[in-house]
Amino acid sequence: MKKLHRLLAMTLALLLVMSTFAWAEDAETPDSVPEEMEASQEETAAVADDTVLFSVYEQEVTKAEVNQLLNEMAAQDYVEDTNDYDTAIEYMVQRIVVEHQISELGLDKFTPEEEEAFRADAEAYYKAYDVDVDAFYDWLLQSASYDRLQEKLFEGQDISASEEEIRETFETYAEQDKQVIDNNIASYEISQYYYGSEFWYQPGGYRGILHILLNTDQELLDAYQTAQASFEEAQNAAEGEEASGTPVTAEDVEAARAALLTNHQKMIDDIYNKLEQGETFQSLISLYGTDPGMQVESNLENGYAVHQDSILWDPAFTAGAFSEKMQKPGDVSDPVIGTNGIHILFYLRDIPEGYVEMTDEIRALIENFITDYKKNAIISAAMTEWIEQANVQYNEEAINAAKAMGAETDE
Repeated sequence: MKKLHRLLAMTLALLLVMSTFAWAEDAETPDSVPEEMEASQEETAAVADDTVLFSVYEQEVTKAEVNQLLNEMAAQDYVEDTNDYDTAIEYMVQRIVVEHQISELGLDKFTPEEEEAFRADAEAYYKAYDVDVDAFYDWLLQSASYDRLQEKLFEGQDISASEEEIRETFETYAEQDKQVIDNNIASYEISQYYYGSEFWYQPGGYRGILHILLNTDQELLDAYQTAQASFEEAQNAAEGEEASGTPVTAEDVEAARAALLTNHQKMIDDIYNKLEQGETFQSLISLYGTDPGMQVESNLENGYAVHQDSILWDPAFTAGAFSEKMQKPGDVSDPVIGTNGIHILFYLRDIPEGYVEMTDEIRALIENFITDYKKNAIISAAMTEWIEQANVQYNEEAINAAKAMGAETDE
């Protein structure tokens, strides 16, 4: 799984979310709304629009106000439909108590110089993205006041990540990775290489493999592959069935293989002779190799990661990497004919099993996660306290009636 998404998705900063949505809420309502929204509004008409659904600090909020927010939330996919009164009301209560705290602390007061800077930013944004300047200016002021409140909340609080916390977090997620991917190489490779998932655990059994892919004669390679495919088709045919085309024997396949190797024998011999004379495999890659991947420095340094159960590589390549000639680092394979041509493989290293190295990037990710987690805990605790002090009164009967009218439509 992707750690960036997996970790940071857990640390939703409530005030930031609220300030971000506040701009959208202040924006103009679209000229038209989806049909399902219109239907929802008609169906809940049994509860009058001016009915008070709840009050905070004696500020009354009507069904019409909640409906307006629900329409805007649904239009931007914050809720699935316009019947989600619970989410909208919770959001509005939180926003009101936050804005009350901001006002009480005077955090929404800005100097003329600050206001001028915000106005300049709004106008610059308007030129770039054609947005409503006044609406964006108001959002910038509100967002800045929310930032001030967060800073106030975090004053004197220890929100840093200790070395112990970093290590424990790393090991927790690395161990989770191990449980998911250990002994499941196919799943590991599909997740990592096809979906870009990052794992903090390296399964065992992997080798770092270098190879020289020769500039192979395509016509001879095609002839060998065609013969091999036809022979395998005949071998796999059900008893009593005949394979299509002219029957191909094992001798035909071997003859095509021999023709291909004979055509490249001089180059193959040159490579093995130079290795015998002490030249490094890496130096021969640059002389004879045609695989662009082997020109990448990290691949030359570490090798391709190949497991005997790998699904990423040409099966012939994988088989060559684990052939009898490849017993220990430093070994060189016999020529291997694969989909892309003739390979000569080099057993560079065993890739260590276990937790991966905690890089600077991983460390920074964990530090941010822990810091955000602590910030979110502080915000949540403050929000709970503020709501308790806000004397929130809910008109449960009206809320349930509004939800029930919408629910009847879904049935």
